[in-house]
Amino acid sequence: MDIEKLKAAGFVETTYPDQEGVFLTKRTRVDALPRAGANFVDNDFICGDSEAITEMFPDGGVQLHIPDGDYVEGPYAASSVEAAALLNDAIAASSA
Repeated sequence: MDIEKLKAAGFVETTYPDQEGVFLTKRTRVDALPRAGANFVDNDFICGDSEAITEMFPDGGVQLHIPDGDYVEGPYAASSVEAAALLNDAIAASSA
């Protein structure tokens, strides 16, 4: 996935003190993500207004984390269909 396209969609460079490299991170509400919003909101553990964090790792892996629901999807290899689905969901959220 093109780094500039991700940045234009709201991903920001993020570093963590205990990890090497630069991550690309986008924080949204779960209900702003078309796929995740439709599939994960159960109103018990994951609500529409729960925070969703989509992140591309320095090695290209991609993960979705919803802290309220203790939910993690991935990490998936950058070239995988699953990684593309997570990134496209986060990109779509920028126009919501």
